[in-house]
This record gives sequence, C-alpha cells and structure tokens, in this order.
Amino acid sequence: TASSGIDSESYPTVDPNIALQGQCVIVCDAAIPYKRNPLASANQRNKKIAFSVMRSSDIGMPATRGGSPAVIIFDSILLNDGNSYDSSRCHFSPSRNGVYSLEFRIFKRYNRNDLVVALMVNGNAVLTSFADGNLANHELASNGALLRLASGDRVWLEILEGALDGGWKYSTFSGYLLYED
Repeated sequence: TASSGIDSESYPTVDPNIALQGQCVIVCDAAIPYKRNPLASANQRNKKIAFSVMRSSDIGMPATRGGSPAVIIFDSILLNDGNSYDSSRCHFSPSRNGVYSLEFRIFKRYNRNDLVVALMVNGNAVLTSFADGNLANHELASNGALLRLASGDRVWLEILEGALDGGWKYSTFSGYLLYED
C-alpha cells in the first residue's frame, strides 16, 4: 500500500478463505516409507527394560564371611519391565545390547564396621561404594553409572566387607535401558 511503502503489486492476492494469512504452514508427505527400521520391528523398538528391587527383610541377610564376598539378595521386586531381573539368581541380565543406567543404595548395619559394596558385571567389580564404620550409625553405600552391556551379561551386587541392615526397605538396586546399540 502507498502508506506502508510496500508495493502491493509484487505480492500475490490473498484468498479471503485462507485463515492462516502471514503464517508458515508445513506440509508432510506421510507416504514416505520408514526405511531405517522396518515397521515390523516396532514392538521390539518400543520394548522397555527397567528394574527396581528392594531388600525388605533381615532373613538371610548377607555379610562377609571370612573375607568371602556375599551376593546381596533382594526379596522384593518393585518393577521388572522386560523381565530382565532374575530374582532366583539375584542378578540383572539384559535381553538387548545397549547403554544402561544402573544405581544402588545399600543401608549399612548399625555398628562400627565399614560397608563396602561392589557392582559386579560378569564376575568383575566395575563400581564400588563405601559406608564408613567409624561411628556406630547407619549410612548408605551408594553409586551409579552408565554402562554398555551386551545381551546376556550378568550384573549383581556383592558385599566385600561389612553387613547390610535389610529390614527397613532402604537397600535398593535399579537400572534401565537408556538406549540400544
């Protein structure tokens, strides 16, 4: 227009039936095939792997015996999506290759002994954690990491020194698939 200084002849006429004047419209062609991963594997791509277990009783409470590590037994499953936590063997075994987030918190028995806990992967200590026994009090030994695991790997927790207090529902072990390889 003459008052705005814009040459109206250089712009196309606007159809009065269009309600989106001056707005950007994005058009997608939904007929493009999904090539990277066939749609047939959509169920596998959406399958979730996550677990969280807890120690809720003192029955069979592990402690180191003569320097031998003791596997921590978790007696309550809070979540087991993908059924990758095996409660009979007390270990997590992922069904798919990928990067997993794993974390644990183990409640130390009320005494003057240290508590040392290790996260084991296929028999090797990958992480350790420590709760000081200098004072007779409760503390948590906790740690966590992102780890690349292969299908069939076995992951569990061992007490290397000391004892846990199991009856308070404070000791937990959790993990989930962050992304698949």
